[in-house]
Amino acid sequence: MEPWQERVVEEAKELDEKIVALKGMILSQEFRSLPEEDRLLLKEQFIAMVEFQGILCKRIVRFQ
Repeated sequence: MEPWQERVVEEAKELDEKIVALKGMILSQEFRSLPEEDRLLLKEQFIAMVEFQGILCKRIVRFQ
């Protein structure tokens, strides 16, 4: 694998960890105590991160 491809794979792994952490936050009691605007922004962030993860996965599949 080329160095730039390895970086994409590493980015996908790191993003996956962040998605898991954010999902945990969204499901937490702490999340429910946040102002509505903050909750909405975190949900938007989660959706964007998942979408970006999908794009990275499509790119990784093309490496093979």
